[in-house]
Amino acid sequence: MIGENLESEISSLLDALGFSVVELKAARRPTGLHVSLVVYKHGGLGVDDIAEVHRTVLPRIELIHDSRDVHLEVSSPGISRTFKSDHEFTVFRGRAVLVLSTSSEDWIQGYIEDNNEHSVILRTQGGNKELRYSDIRKTKLDESREVR
Repeated sequence: MIGENLESEISSLLDALGFSVVELKAARRPTGLHVSLVVYKHGGLGVDDIAEVHRTVLPRIELIHDSRDVHLEVSSPGISRTFKSDHEFTVFRGRAVLVLSTSSEDWIQGYIEDNNEHSVILRTQGGNKELRYSDIRKTKLDESREVR
């Protein structure tokens, strides 16, 4: 797939600059290649960071796809992002989240303490809680509980 090949190339480039790729979507359209890139940087992203990512990534995509018909959209994950993959537990380690599990109707509030290929460990008021990814219905960032 177009996105998978790009993601590995772009991730290593952005990791060196202190950014993490949260999500990458790419599709060929009649007008050219359209790429949507969501990036994260510990401490937050500003307009200058988004511009830096755009300036760094666009020439690389053009080179990889041998095309100048590339439309690149770069954005931040937002303050209440809903997770779309287990990979995001690694990207957002240490951040406050709300998790809805399959065994409860109540949101679990906690901080991402650690994770592996099968589960995540949340630091909650009641102590650490391990949740298997298969038992998670929904997860989103919880900006309201972030320590400043």
